[in-house]
Amino acid sequence: MNSPLKAERPGLCMTCNNAPDCVYRSQRGFDALYCETYDSGECSIAEPIITSVKPLSGEMKQHPCKGLCSNCDNYEDCLLPMPEEGVWHCEEYR
Repeated sequence: MNSPLKAERPGLCMTCNNAPDCVYRSQRGFDALYCETYDSGECSIAEPIITSVKPLSGEMKQHPCKGLCSNCDNYEDCLLPMPEEGVWHCEEYR
């Protein structure tokens, strides 16, 4: 007779530190593919990958206004109001 914990596909339980005492595993009867109580015992933080930074090919366009409009690609053709205090939320900003 097959063991009730025999999985057709290997899951997280094979490498979990909580597997020997896991209530969920014994109730489920097979290894989990996702588990909130999974513990591999490893605590690794990925190091950021730093690549070379390319300098900008040209200056960013700066327009004489505040907020998003100051460097928006749509500035020249925009028909929306541009208040003196600036626009800080705009669906048309590019």
